[in-house]
Amino acid sequence: MKSKLENFKVFILALLFNFIGGYVSTLLSGDQKALYESLSKPWFAPPNIVFPIVWWTLYIILALAVMFNYKNGGRNFFAYYFSMFLSFVWNVVFFGQQLYGLAFFLVLIIMIFTIYLCVRYFKNSKIASLIMFIYLLWLSYAALLNYFIWMYNEM
Repeated sequence: MKSKLENFKVFILALLFNFIGGYVSTLLSGDQKALYESLSKPWFAPPNIVFPIVWWTLYIILALAVMFNYKNGGRNFFAYYFSMFLSFVWNVVFFGQQLYGLAFFLVLIIMIFTIYLCVRYFKNSKIASLIMFIYLLWLSYAALLNYFIWMYNEM
């Protein structure tokens, strides 16, 4: 069992990585709101305001998942941080470069990492694994949305 201070440090590090990475990728992506609103989207596409709420929530609970996993002996830091890095890259590819097809394949790779983390975290923390599963559900929805945006806007 790790000390509360160690667990808190792991949580804060993951949280900072998530928010700083998200912020930097947003800066590198241009006017996301204007681009999203200009795209042809499927009927199930949410309004623009949904995304920051979902991502802020995900950043917090994903940092908690890292902490819960660490608290119980898990050490899957590389896979987590790399998958989050890919998520930040997705933002730049989708919004900044408007390469919707490449972004779609990138989100599929992120989903593979998330499945891996979900399985790995299950051994150490059922809560951490559940959080990763929730993230996987969001990624599945995002992948579907990304696919239709790709089809509607580039095909």
